[in-house]
Amino acid sequence: MLSSDIFNDPGNLTGSGIIADQKIIAQTTFSGKEMPQRVIDRLLDTVGLRVYGDIRSDKDVVTACIDNQGKGFYVIDEAHTILSMEAKKSNPGIEATQAILMKMMTAENLKLSHLHQSAFIANYASALNSVNKQISAKEMIKIGYNSELEVEKINKINREIKELENEVDKYTQSIEMCKKGVKSPALNLMALSTPQKLSDMISVDNIEKGLLARGLLIDCGLERSKKCTKYEGRSEQKKLDGELMFEKLKPGIGLIAQYSDDCKD
Repeated sequence: MLSSDIFNDPGNLTGSGIIADQKIIAQTTFSGKEMPQRVIDRLLDTVGLRVYGDIRSDKDVVTACIDNQGKGFYVIDEAHTILSMEAKKSNPGIEATQAILMKMMTAENLKLSHLHQSAFIANYASALNSVNKQISAKEMIKIGYNSELEVEKINKINREIKELENEVDKYTQSIEMCKKGVKSPALNLMALSTPQKLSDMISVDNIEKGLLARGLLIDCGLERSKKCTKYEGRSEQKKLDGELMFEKLKPGIGLIAQYSDDCKD
């Protein structure tokens, strides 16, 4: 599991205004790697954060970052698809992907390349224009409603206009981020792999580039732990303990998300 958690650092402890933390955990096949994925998915969904399941390119990473106002959350089942030497041979674009991940981990202000900036601004401007047209159309429809007899219709269309105005704000902010850069980007990447694939990921090249040099490696061994096949065999107290633990985790995740938003404001 490769996890990079980045939050604003008010004390500027790192010199760049961010704190970066990485963890790599290797587990054998069929050892339950999907369990932490489900927990992370559930927690982030609870606090309304979008999670992505794959990274296709550097543009993919930047798109997710901007669309989520500077945040990027990934849960990837196979870490070697973005970190191994074999992946670099089969996909030349991996180098650019690793480079943008590194920038998100270290940059106080993530600047887009000219190519990405031009393409992104054009896309967001087109979407913004489309939303503004929808707002104008709905305003025209509202004019035709009777303010006394069609109150429900007016209230409904006002809610729709408000939602569209929120989209306008989002696209406007996205365009500004494309122009000025993403301030204090927050990346969380959880990627899992097996010990057999680990050796191809730990290379001098990856370490020198800083991706692995900033990580904590935890090897879970080659043997699987004994599988519990009977959930009903667990005591009621253990079931309760598990639910309580999950409830305790939710406020913490929500606090981190809120803290990130407050720092950006």
